[in-house]
Amino acid sequence: QPEEASFLSYSSALTALRTDDEWKKHIPTVQQQQNQKAAAPRTGGFLRRINPVNMFHSAPALSTGHLKDELEFVLCLSKIGLDHSNEIHRRMLVTIYQTLTSTKNIVPTRGASFWEPLGFQGEDPATDFRAAG
Repeated sequence: QPEEASFLSYSSALTALRTDDEWKKHIPTVQQQQNQKAAAPRTGGFLRRINPVNMFHSAPALSTGHLKDELEFVLCLSKIGLDHSNEIHRRMLVTIYQTLTSTKNIVPTRGASFWEPLGFQGEDPATDFRAAG
């Protein structure tokens, strides 16, 4: 499998992610979490709700069907781990690198020191993304 990949536009990435069934495997888990969140009483006040940890790990309650579907899609995507054998994942990494460094260089997605200057912990970005979904 090639270690190099090319730039990927947002619309191409979104289309590829939507047509891949990997995210659909996580729908039951996400729906269960959303139902539990909706049933839980709201406590803790304003400061608890604006805490960044709570903001990113607890999705807002939405009433519009389309927005619920979009939220479900994004939350399902967050449960998919980075897979270096997946071409879309590799191309997304290259796009992140090229955008942050303003370069057109095609870099290996792992096994090189390209990622550390961008704040990654090591040579494989997957180790940093693992905890973030």
